[in-house]
Amino acid sequence: MKLSILAKRQHEAHKRLVTAVANLAEALGLAQPELNPRVKQPQVARLERDERLGAFLETAVSALNQQVTAVLEQAQGYLSKDDILAIPGLTKTSREAIETYFADLETAETEDA
Repeated sequence: MKLSILAKRQHEAHKRLVTAVANLAEALGLAQPELNPRVKQPQVARLERDERLGAFLETAVSALNQQVTAVLEQAQGYLSKDDILAIPGLTKTSREAIETYFADLETAETEDA
């Protein structure tokens, strides 16, 4: 692959990544990470960008899990686990948070009994 094509694809991928992170940060009310580190060495800049992106995504997953838990607590008594899991478009992360929530709920009910 020509270096010019590779550079163009890398630039386009980076623009998409920055846009997606900005949209996710706005949707979750999180601070947007700086994904264009001011480092002269390209390899170090990529490493710093990846580290910042990883930390941001971990924070985003945590925020999503908190939101899912809040919705589940609000809906408790109205919707069953199966009703919630039947909602179209649930992400894998949301499904896992729902499963965890109901497993914890069942454990708590068993301990209370």
